[in-house]
Amino acid sequence: MVSIIIPVFNRAHIIEETLKSIISQTSKDWECILVDDGSNDSIETILDKYINIDVRFKFYKRPPNRLKGPSSCRNIGIEKSKGEYIMFLDSDDILANFCIQDRLNTFNKYLNLDFIVFKMNTFFNEIPILESEILQERVNEDYFFNFIELRSSWQVTSPIYKKNIIKKIGGFEEGLSIFEDLLLASKILFNSNNYLVFNNVDCFYRNNNDYFKKHKDISYSVKVVDSFFKLLEYESNLLNKESNLYRKRKLKKSIFKAYVSIFNTYVIPNFLIFKEKNNEIIDYLFTKKIIQKNKKIKLKLVNNLLKYVHKIKGLGVFRLVNLFIK
Repeated sequence: MVSIIIPVFNRAHIIEETLKSIISQTSKDWECILVDDGSNDSIETILDKYINIDVRFKFYKRPPNRLKGPSSCRNIGIEKSKGEYIMFLDSDDILANFCIQDRLNTFNKYLNLDFIVFKMNTFFNEIPILESEILQERVNEDYFFNFIELRSSWQVTSPIYKKNIIKKIGGFEEGLSIFEDLLLASKILFNSNNYLVFNNVDCFYRNNNDYFKKHKDISYSVKVVDSFFKLLEYESNLLNKESNLYRKRKLKKSIFKAYVSIFNTYVIPNFLIFKEKNNEIIDYLFTKKIIQKNKKIKLKLVNNLLKYVHKIKGLGVFRLVNLFIK
């Protein structure tokens, strides 16, 4: 059986399409665990309706002693789950009607795999109608380093996992409010080479203006930078566990690439807000030997220089800064 775990928060206006896509699955071998993160809309009324329609829907509320956020809700779902396999959905995702059946068939074909990954596409207003197709395996990449560099190779709904691999890595890190899905993927890829990635599309996420509005919001930028600092702590643990010297060096480079990405995207445009936090991150990178002393000196110099040049318009400030960062 597949346990489908969905964290929900104030999604009464949109979640029914997600639930209908689950009910319409050609496979009936599933349960759907919905965990509320403290909603104040009518979500509970809607979920009660579906629980009465189909007992495979289960509804829980995050207890007050657990941290707020999707990570805690997903971990509660893992704890409550009864399936051999686990999938994670967001509350506005849609599954093609063959999704679960095809994923189970693939596990039956490749019995040794810990997880498999399918492709996710976007939709706007109309939900696409797809038919199941012959499996097309994706050309192999080193996905682990993609995730470390904050370049997601897949979304949280794309994989289906054997429950034991999720339990082995301890589920989601509840201290992260952003990057929690990237860290989960990194931890699983660090611990398992038994997986396949396919180009076949079997799920969709909704494309709307909320994403773009959110990324322009300064409070979101603060959350990103704070979460990245916490993410570094978890990634330094992976670094300590890595015994292969080549991969250890590559991991350090990938962590630094992630820092540069955060620095360019969030720190420079809001430098006066992030100056001190950026100094803390630089010190942490040096303390954990991710960067060496000469790099630390350059980064500190850039941090001081930005006091005077952060208001420069266009690409000039990025070019100037990247001369020092390289």
